[in-house]
Amino acid sequence: MTDPNASVSLHVHMPVWVKELVAAAAEEVGMSMSQFCAHVLAVAARDTIGIPEPPPAVAPLPTVSDVLRTYIEGSKMIGPCGNAWPCEYSEEASKFIGDAEFCGSCNVRVH
Repeated sequence: MTDPNASVSLHVHMPVWVKELVAAAAEEVGMSMSQFCAHVLAVAARDTIGIPEPPPAVAPLPTVSDVLRTYIEGSKMIGPCGNAWPCEYSEEASKFIGDAEFCGSCNVRVH
């Protein structure tokens, strides 16, 4: 089975003005051009074939301190998807676009 996070090269020919527009947009959101293009292409592909866009994360991934604090307090903790922690998140199943990490189960961006 191929690693879904393995990098591949995709050569795209475009006018210089489009490249400059993409570079400006990538800089605006704090991504490299490669990361930005991969993210935008993934969103466009999902939209084209009718896969709904994942919702934004509602909470960060809990740290060890968070887990211990909620255990001691007796409170409930939620994962980035909004479900009770532990949710379906698995670091091994995560998908990456550059340094952006997405949950392999719900596709919510976790980092």
